[in-house]
Amino acid sequence: MLLGGYIPVTRNMEKEWIQAAEESLKKRSEFHFAIEKLPEAGMIGSCALSDVDWLSRNCLLGIAIYAKKDWGQGLGFEALELLIDFGWSHLNLQRIELGVHSHNPRAKHVYEKLGFKHYGTAHGKYFINGEYIDTDLMELHRE
Repeated sequence: MLLGGYIPVTRNMEKEWIQAAEESLKKRSEFHFAIEKLPEAGMIGSCALSDVDWLSRNCLLGIAIYAKKDWGQGLGFEALELLIDFGWSHLNLQRIELGVHSHNPRAKHVYEKLGFKHYGTAHGKYFINGEYIDTDLMELHRE
């Protein structure tokens, strides 16, 4: 018995359990993570891979570092490196996509540093603070 427990199970029962768990994972379409600043405790942001398309092996990426005091320290970059590695290594993704507001050059620079390439612009996609904002569309392909 490899998985532990109190009720005796056969190897075939364990294999079936593992296969069922893998199938359950494949049905998920979102993976959310907290970003913490160590050694301090507490969440300073979050990141996610969402809208996972298991057939085409692609998804959307999102990240937020909440407080301005935590910007510019490389925390978002590190979180994204880990998130992208999770997408490649654990979800077997081929492509990760994101949208970044055109008025956010700092974020765009971080994405470019990670290897994301601009492939289009969604003009006036969001209405923010009384104006329509363009969104730059970026993608990263697994090497």
